[in-house]
Amino acid sequence: MKEYSSIIHYVLKILEKRGKDITGSVLNVGSAQDRFLYTRFFPKATRYRTLDIRGEFKPDVIADVQNMPEVETDGEDCVIAAFMIYQVPDVRAALREFQRVLKPGGILFVTFTHTRGSYRIRTFTHTDALRLSEEFFTIAEESKEDIGTFVVAINDK
Repeated sequence: MKEYSSIIHYVLKILEKRGKDITGSVLNVGSAQDRFLYTRFFPKATRYRTLDIRGEFKPDVIADVQNMPEVETDGEDCVIAAFMIYQVPDVRAALREFQRVLKPGGILFVTFTHTRGSYRIRTFTHTDALRLSEEFFTIAEESKEDIGTFVVAINDK
């Protein structure tokens, strides 16, 4: 947990601030066992689901974020993609899928890591993280933290 020091603190602060206003459906992708328990930040959500490529932690949806037909187009008010995008081979495909499943005006919370680790297949500079996000979304808020960038993006498709 020490590795995530400032970025996890920032993620939790923003989820606490913004999550309380989300009243629809929330999809936490790459959630494994939802170890940070993000669900608590969405008290007004009508639905909160977890999605992971592996079924071992019993997510609500088993799917690959690069192509997730199991998730309805324009069906989500919020997507959380925290601490997982560094494991995705085709990041643009994942962002395109997040855009597809988010309703217009929906919110994406996404982290991009800058540092290498044994389980990370890629890293992103702060500039790269912002450029990738802007290809698909309007950035509402961003922060460069110790090991990565956290972006709050709006689906304005």
